[in-house]
Amino acid sequence: MTARASRVFELHLDRAVAAIRAAYRRQQDDEDEEAELRREHERLGRELVELESTEGDPLPMALLRARFDLDEDEVGFVWNAVALTIDPRFAPTAQALAGSEARRGLSANLHATIAGLTDARAHRLARRLRRSRPMIRSGLVEPAEAGSALTSNPMVASMRLVAFLAGEEQEERVGHDVRVPGELRHDGAQTAALAHLRDVLHDDASVALFVEGPLGSGRRTAIATAAAALDRRVIALDLHRLPRDGGALTEALRELRRDCVLVGAVPLVCDIDELLGGERDPGGLTRTLARFVDEHPGLVVFTSTLAGLEVSRRRSSVRIAWPLPSTAVQRQLWAAYLGDAAGADSGLDHLSIRYRLGAGGIRRAIASAQLLGKAHGATTLDMRQLVEGVRANIAEGLGGLAERIEVKQSWTDLVLEPDILDQVQSLVSRVRHAHEVYETWGFHQKVPRGIGVAALFTGPPGTGKTMVAGLIARELELELYQVDLSQVVSKWVGETEKQMARIFDAAEAGHALLLFDEADALFAKRTRVHTGARGGVGQARRLDGGSADQVDRLPVVGRPRPQLPCNRIRRPSSRKSDHLGSASMNSGAPRTSKARSTAMPTWRSTSCCSGSSGSAASPSSPPTWTSASIRR
Repeated sequence: MTARASRVFELHLDRAVAAIRAAYRRQQDDEDEEAELRREHERLGRELVELESTEGDPLPMALLRARFDLDEDEVGFVWNAVALTIDPRFAPTAQALAGSEARRGLSANLHATIAGLTDARAHRLARRLRRSRPMIRSGLVEPAEAGSALTSNPMVASMRLVAFLAGEEQEERVGHDVRVPGELRHDGAQTAALAHLRDVLHDDASVALFVEGPLGSGRRTAIATAAAALDRRVIALDLHRLPRDGGALTEALRELRRDCVLVGAVPLVCDIDELLGGERDPGGLTRTLARFVDEHPGLVVFTSTLAGLEVSRRRSSVRIAWPLPSTAVQRQLWAAYLGDAAGADSGLDHLSIRYRLGAGGIRRAIASAQLLGKAHGATTLDMRQLVEGVRANIAEGLGGLAERIEVKQSWTDLVLEPDILDQVQSLVSRVRHAHEVYETWGFHQKVPRGIGVAALFTGPPGTGKTMVAGLIARELELELYQVDLSQVVSKWVGETEKQMARIFDAAEAGHALLLFDEADALFAKRTRVHTGARGGVGQARRLDGGSADQVDRLPVVGRPRPQLPCNRIRRPSSRKSDHLGSASMNSGAPRTSKARSTAMPTWRSTSCCSGSSGSAASPSSPPTWTSASIRR
């Protein structure tokens, strides 16, 4: 708060007190006292004019007046409303003039009495104080009740407005300013998306802007960077921090609108997939969010990990995909944010290849690693501590949907037939060299989809499926997380999709291996009339051709029960996966074109994990799965 703004605020309160006391003396026919108070009112006015005309930063009321197109009477009304809210000298005189109604707020009638307005000016002021006015709609000045006459409805100045006019920063806010870090790096795709963001923010049209991308990819930072180029702030509201309650959301959005309107900031509602994931909506939360979008005077920005979400049908939508940075840019971000804290063995090249993180994810990982390092008295961070920092954020992202498994076995503990072991090792090699093939050799540009890896393990309990998954994770230096699908699948339409997307996003960022426990929970009989089962087949395809397709270098391991008819998973156009069963098909090692042509129709047309003991694998009959057989 500047001294000039503070002094202007105090003078306006003193002037409002002098004006209401003069009005009371006029009502009491005390002309001498009224004249003295009028002279005091005029003297304070001259001092204000002199102080407001001096050079300096724009005063809060000048900004408010320009932003809301306030006339002189409205400005006077706001100052009197503020005085009635916080000045103990004003309220007793207001009650003497208007009775107990003054306790509820300042009405247009009471202000007209204080300011000595003519009937025409009083009527005009009452009309301009209607609910559709931006200052009223944004909650800066709040009506005491709905449906009252415009002239007699009391208005109350919000404490946020009081703090703004006083030049103070409100300490407790539901939203927070998004800061732009000092060191930023962007690759070509992000630079293009950033330019698009700047264009949309510059136009400031009444649209809903969706910035879609993975968690931790730097979506908020990108929005703040684009806004900073236009000299605008961004105030963000995190939906996941709010209770799932209609009243709490309404108040939070109201406060967000109020803050943004006051300072001309861009409102950012983060992670709307927390709200629009498809679960039942007991409090009308989606309608509350849609109403906020429709009523806000200008652009509203959203971030989401899911593409294609819709908030309001009344406003046009603009969608910008925000990708994760390239490996080279990730390396630069690690180095920039670590600074002097980078140790000689930080392993930044390895971290950049191993983890798919953006600017936000890297900053959070470093912050977690620094906390861990302080506990051990470390002044620099090595790779082990940085990995622990990433791991801490993976666990937070998974939010109890998956449990980290500590792998204690080694390859010497595993007994497999030579050809099966060869195929497991081929699977490991495919993942290990994916970065070199797709990025260093440039095949990612030629094969933009279908580069993930999914392995389907089938067999009776106790046959080593989890053990093999753990050994693969250990060999690839991945974190192994076991997903309990009974905690993921929900009867509410869309909720299962939201939980699955959350798991895949967290695992992609941490380059983790996911082990789906009892994956048959995803598959419901198609004839079953059950709301949550409708998306079962679609969720199965997430393992084999949906989300896994979009997760570069992420092995996904499922372990359905032997009797599960997995032909429900497979669709003709889905990409290849590694299936564990008795028939040995395409492995990760190169095969001849003849082998490919005979193998592919087989796994596409047959049931990949069902059959009776002793039956042979063939295109016409489903194969029989044993405890340690692999098929791809």
